[in-house]
Amino acid sequence: QKVASGGGRRATFMSATHSSYEAIVKRSKEQVDNLTKRDSASSGPPARCVLSPVSKTRLIWDAMAFACLLLDLWLTPFELIFIGEEVAPPSFEFINTTITLFWCCDICLNFTTGYIERDMLVLQRWPSVKK
Repeated sequence: QKVASGGGRRATFMSATHSSYEAIVKRSKEQVDNLTKRDSASSGPPARCVLSPVSKTRLIWDAMAFACLLLDLWLTPFELIFIGEEVAPPSFEFINTTITLFWCCDICLNFTTGYIERDMLVLQRWPSVKK
């Protein structure tokens, strides 16, 4: 009988543990659902012409920005040290102008790119501009 009563206590403990686990899981699911509803209601639909920060277009643009940065880091000291301003080849002027225009476009593009906040993708224009 002692074995049976010990087994009964274990079964009671296991059922109590299982029911408390189920209650925690249920409460967690409800909290996640409430957060999802609140976030979707507050963030609203995505704005037109707002890029995702993880889209293929934006990642290609960022790779081009990295290439322009490397070119600019190499070209500027090279031009200052080895080439005078009066004898700079037209190709250097063209590259410098192109890189400057690229950075101006990059500033504008940053105003039309969404962002990620607390594992949530925000694709609205005004919060992106404020950020």
